[in-house]
Amino acid sequence: MLPECIKSEEFTNWVLTSEALEWIAEFVKTNGIQKVVECGSGLSTILFGSLNLEKVITLEHSSDWYAYTRHRLQEKRLLEYVDLHLCQLQETLLNGTTFNWYNIDKVSPFASDLILVDGPPENSCLKARYPTPYLLKEFIKSGTWLLLDDYHRQQETEIVNLWLREIPSLELIQVLPFKYGLAVLRYNKSSWCLLKDTLGTIIDEQSNRAELNLDQEINFLENNKQRNFKKVFLTDNSLKKPPLNIQTHQQPLVSIIIPCYNAAKMIERCLISCFQQVYHNIEIIIVDNNSTDDSIVIARQLIKTTDKRVIVASCQHQGVNHARNYGFTLARGDYIQWLDADDELTPNKIALQVEALKQNQQFDIAYGSWEWLFYQNSQCQRQLLFYSQHLNDPLRYFLLHYWHPPHAYLLTRSAAQKLHEVQAWHTQRQVNTDMEYFSLAAILALRFLHVPETTVRYNHWSNTQISRSVAYEKRVQSWKQMGLHFQHYATEQLTPEQWFLLKLNWDFWKLAPTQLLPEGKRCFWLKHLSKNIGMTLTAAETKIVLAMNQLSGVDTLMGHTNQIIRFLWKQVVLQPEINQVGIGQALSQCVGLLADNQPVNLIEQPLLSLANQEAENLHSLISGVPLHAPLFTEQRFIILKLVDKLRVAGFLNQVIFQPVSKVAVAKNILLYTGYLKD
Repeated sequence: MLPECIKSEEFTNWVLTSEALEWIAEFVKTNGIQKVVECGSGLSTILFGSLNLEKVITLEHSSDWYAYTRHRLQEKRLLEYVDLHLCQLQETLLNGTTFNWYNIDKVSPFASDLILVDGPPENSCLKARYPTPYLLKEFIKSGTWLLLDDYHRQQETEIVNLWLREIPSLELIQVLPFKYGLAVLRYNKSSWCLLKDTLGTIIDEQSNRAELNLDQEINFLENNKQRNFKKVFLTDNSLKKPPLNIQTHQQPLVSIIIPCYNAAKMIERCLISCFQQVYHNIEIIIVDNNSTDDSIVIARQLIKTTDKRVIVASCQHQGVNHARNYGFTLARGDYIQWLDADDELTPNKIALQVEALKQNQQFDIAYGSWEWLFYQNSQCQRQLLFYSQHLNDPLRYFLLHYWHPPHAYLLTRSAAQKLHEVQAWHTQRQVNTDMEYFSLAAILALRFLHVPETTVRYNHWSNTQISRSVAYEKRVQSWKQMGLHFQHYATEQLTPEQWFLLKLNWDFWKLAPTQLLPEGKRCFWLKHLSKNIGMTLTAAETKIVLAMNQLSGVDTLMGHTNQIIRFLWKQVVLQPEINQVGIGQALSQCVGLLADNQPVNLIEQPLLSLANQEAENLHSLISGVPLHAPLFTEQRFIILKLVDKLRVAGFLNQVIFQPVSKVAVAKNILLYTGYLKD
């Protein structure tokens, strides 16, 4: 029950709900809370003042709210029990990003039992409440509780995900299903640390700072006076869906299926991410696929620490898809969550996607955003964050290698059953297995639901990975086989673009010796130097051919496309006007999606003028983005069509790919069984 000093008529849309305040009052009494820090004042301040606590400090940035809360405390004779501070917001630089947060220079720190975060307001800056545990670190001790209000808002959900990734000692205990959602977290160690010196890149397809889609607009958002290349934001924006109201009763069962082969270094992260799901009704199925390390020993030790239902099974047939298929036969869930043993779910992933599918029952598969983390010696060296977007034609995007890791998705059981019946996890396939699985889902007309609030972590960590060239050859062989598999289930209802991609040639090609000659004001003549053939090119097509000629490599049509888009990306990124134009628009002009009146220079130009540290950092950053990352889809499709046009016209020479060496074959064991990260 709430204290008598708080009246029902005082509750508005701007305050914690009565249910939330009742819960907090009981929580404070049950857990012996005596020292509280509160970010944002209001009815919660009156509540804390009425509980006869040892110390309560409230930070309020608004002079109006400060005066109102102070008046209410005086009116209820509670002012002596609360130390109310007017702390105006000031610009604060944290981890390379500027936030507007409370000025607490005049507030004396102490070790608090509880921190309630109900401010600063959302409109003060992006992820306004993110700085709280960092700037209040002197108020935090082992066992300090952290309550975050408005958890169901996307920014607050993302803030919690960031905290959990960056603060190892912080644990998400539960999310309470009040109107706005209340996240309950706790520090479980006396010392805590952050991931430091991590090169982080956010590739944002769904933020709120631009007006265009990712494939139309990618900006470098940075302070022109103070650039920080530790964290570069590559962002796009569109409207966000409203937050989901997670219910905790009558939950359907979710089966998490984890194939496991020699993942001892990462399986603890994987399983803990399952145990920390705020969605409770889950079963975890670990399928050991002949591991020779301590993966299963570690797993069994961790199982003792949870009350979740966990099954440990064994699949003798070697190969990740054998293990996945066997795990599915054991699953009882209404929903299926695929998860590799070295990857991670964020705590609210399953809850939000289950709720989204329940509210939108015409859909079969939910998907969200994902982080790509690169580890070396157990330390994260680089992280890329890809915010997902709504896919109006999933098959077209998947065939253009718009890739998400398998655990970014959640499937209804009926969808998973249909895919099981067509051998979507094909046991003869060793690489590109998830691309085949979800492409087949699109071919079967299963419907994909975008849930932008969810995020997963895809970890790249293995020291046993083979060289990129050898793995690439195997991937190409898989794509050839997958194309036949796709065509077997394709229907006549597919669009011409989808058929073009389904039947794409996967041989290796090299640009033949050619010469470019001006032909009119904005056209050029491409002349074959060994055959009596030629073709007219637009200015944009000429830029693509120039890039292909300068790269001068042997690759598949899709491989050439990816190399060209990276080449052009490196060319445009340091153009003086790029901050105004944007990366996506500049690339669109390069390939002809948008008008470009700039003259074409037929003289070979250096890729980048590395005149300073800024250029070198950008060059390194772009080189580090894997070629099958979900970027520049529309621009890549334009390039792919031209490269295929050159092949058909006879301007590409087919090349026989050299067989791998015996040493490389010996290194292909992990690749063959399907456990090598692509």
